[in-house]
Amino acid sequence: PLDRWAMPLICTSCQSEEIDTDQSRGCAVCTKCGYVLESNIIMSEVSFFDSDKAGGGNVVGQFVSAEGSNRFPMWPQSGRQGFGRDSKSHTLQTGRREINRLAGQLSLSTSFAESAVRLFKLAVEHRFTQGRRTEHVVAACLYIVCRQQRTEHLLMDFSDVVEADVFTLASVYLKLSRKLNILLPLVDPALYIKRFAHRLKLGAEEQTVSETALRIVSRMKRDWIQVGRRPTGICGAALLMAARFHGFSRSQADMINIVRICNNTLRKRLLEFVDTPSSKLTPEDFLTIDLEDEADPPCFTESRRLRQLEESEKRLVADSALEASELYNKEFRALDLEEDELQNGDAPANADTEAGEMRTDGSTARRANAMPALSAGAVGAEAATAATAVAATAATA
Repeated sequence: PLDRWAMPLICTSCQSEEIDTDQSRGCAVCTKCGYVLESNIIMSEVSFFDSDKAGGGNVVGQFVSAEGSNRFPMWPQSGRQGFGRDSKSHTLQTGRREINRLAGQLSLSTSFAESAVRLFKLAVEHRFTQGRRTEHVVAACLYIVCRQQRTEHLLMDFSDVVEADVFTLASVYLKLSRKLNILLPLVDPALYIKRFAHRLKLGAEEQTVSETALRIVSRMKRDWIQVGRRPTGICGAALLMAARFHGFSRSQADMINIVRICNNTLRKRLLEFVDTPSSKLTPEDFLTIDLEDEADPPCFTESRRLRQLEESEKRLVADSALEASELYNKEFRALDLEEDELQNGDAPANADTEAGEMRTDGSTARRANAMPALSAGAVGAEAATAATAVAATAATA
């Protein structure tokens, strides 16, 4: 490259060519009007100037590192300000070292490590590392880069290497992404299908099972099952169905140990797929037919099922109350007719009077027995309402 100082300079203020350049300070000033043309010029080449008559020389300017700190300052730092800069440099060096170590353990390239270092510098500038362990911040930076590059690494992989709780790393990752205003793409479960399929030890059929699982995942995505769900649950359900479709006897326990999810999560994903039109197809038709219709989201389907259950229970309660009311009215009408017959009938004075009293006592007892029937209908209604609430709670859980 051409020497910057050999190029003629012209003052933009007075158009004079009498420019005084000072290489040691890196500035150029017009001697006619005093206008400063350039200052703090950064040069890529290293040059020296004579400092004394004995032939000693010094470097022109000062060295600026990639981190932006001065390795060889013109004057020494002292006091508290110098200590703050040393602490910041030490934090950056520690973060770079931890990022390179973590990237090596996860088989990530140097480009991933450099991108994570830049994110770590931003975290230090925003004072995000204060009060947090450096390993957690480093893992969050590398995970953000992996999400941006759409690799097959999960947050659990970083948790195993760093030996930290996955929920702690998730909290640091979310807070860092919000702090730096980073919008990350949604996780695609298809990225992890081949990784989990390899752990199933399917042999020569691994590629075929993976393709079938990818087709199931794409259908789940169209039927709104993927939205709001963790990718491991989607992958586990898809691989389990694909493995059984091709004749491999893999149990839910095997899939749970591979994708590291609980049994309830895997079962819910399978039940949600059962409610879709694709589950009604035969295995051969599923591989050849692409349905154009989309199923409703699982949450909407479950809400509609609960609403129908509540309506049926309400109808049952209304029918029970109506039946009890009709029974009550029937019993009392019969009792009223018997009492009218006793009052209007011509009975003997002695024997018939005693028999009438017995009939009157019997009607009173029947009237008393009619009340529990109505109460039983009310209790049955309350029991039905309680059963509806229990069913709704169980469905929500």
